Amino acid sequence: MDQETTTLVIRAIQALDSKIGLLNQLFDKLERRMTNVEEAIVHLNDPNSILRRPATASGYTTAVSGHQSLDIPFTRPLPSPLVIESSPGVGRYSANLCPAASQYHIQQPFPGTRTAWYPSRGAIGSSENVTFLPYVIEAIAQKYQKYHQKYLLEGGYRKCACGALSFSIDCFRYDHFRWCRTHHRPIIKPHEKCGRDYEGCQSVKWENHAEWESIVQQSFSGGFLGRKSVGNLREWLFPQDLFPQKYKDGRYIQ
Repeated sequence: MDQETTTLVIRAIQALDSKIGLLNQLFDKLERRMTNVEEAIVHLNDPNSILRRPATASGYTTAVSGHQSLDIPFTRPLPSPLVIESSPGVGRYSANLCPAASQYHIQQPFPGTRTAWYPSRGAIGSSENVTFLPYVIEAIAQKYQKYHQKYLLEGGYRKCACGALSFSIDCFRYDHFRWCRTHHRPIIKPHEKCGRDYEGCQSVKWENHAEWESIVQQSFSGGFLGRKSVGNLREWLFPQDLFPQKYKDGRYIQ
């Protein structure tokens, strides 16, 4: 192939990439409109629906963030999570339009250890964070499966600073990155935003909850969790080291 032909091929590829970028932007706008329509339909069918978005003024701590090497197109906005209220004196949680001021009992990770994550142990954490968490895990799983299939086919892939593949759920659990629910992008340590030019980032982090199974089930029942065509989603939501009872011979059985 001579130089002129090579130049023409490169220009054609660049033009194609540009058109693909424009298509991605168009798809993103369409998906956002679809999400707004879906939420409007839910509200019209049941104005008192529990699928109500929590107040945007949250108690989040601005988290670690934005890595330009992981700059990716926006995905469909995460749907409104279930609002879950803790019942005083009872170890169960129910949906309610007015979230209680009480907070969930959530375990925090112990730095550098894998054995510290147990559903029965916990520390105080944000109830709002927990309601978003199932949807965030699904979004991360979708990114992992979509982008690593593409990178592996092309003979290369990106990695976390720890050496694991990008969007690894283990990296999310060990707080190597958090997730920006405003822009749907990873927030990488030691940054506080999901990108240099992004503002208003709100982070969601991994928090192990004593009643995680109930929270996930309510999220599925709401009709929004499980819509991203993620393979083996329940394995992402229920890691084997935290829920060994759900596995047999290394395979998810529940």
